[in-house]
Amino acid sequence: MQQTYQNMGISILSGAVTSIGAGAFMYGATLTIFKKFSIIIVCTIGLSFLTSMLFFGALMHILGP
Repeated sequence: MQQTYQNMGISILSGAVTSIGAGAFMYGATLTIFKKFSIIIVCTIGLSFLTSMLFFGALMHILGP
């Protein structure tokens, strides 16, 4: 898992940062739909990142080959 985090972790982190950044910029919009959509994007990407980096790695240590 350490090698996997070293090889693929930067790509996953970069994708999460750019998506959260896009959601953060949309939060400054005046239309309500954009604010709500930005909250959905940030929460979804944040939870997905935490799940992939924490939960999945721990699960692979327990159940992996």
